[in-house]
Amino acid sequence: MSYSDYLKRDLRLVLLRSLADQPGYVANDRILQIEANRFGLERSRDVIRAELRWLDEVGAVRLTDAGSVMVARLSRRGLEHVQGLTEIEGINKPSPEA
Repeated sequence: MSYSDYLKRDLRLVLLRSLADQPGYVANDRILQIEANRFGLERSRDVIRAELRWLDEVGAVRLTDAGSVMVARLSRRGLEHVQGLTEIEGINKPSPEA
């Protein structure tokens, strides 16, 4: 796996973990961009949206458009990946909590 592939897979995990920490498991693309930046994964909003669309395609999130923002809701499958109960190909595995 290339370094850029690893970073893409890591960004997807960060997006899922960030949603898992949100009330109701919901956040918009701007909030998720800020969360990714906190983890050193500074990406444009277009990149965040593209990865959210990919996560929607694999069933890890459900997307809705709300005006100028994209809203993501974590699915059961996405939550189970974050919890380490299942694995979604194309997303890094979560590491155990300290």
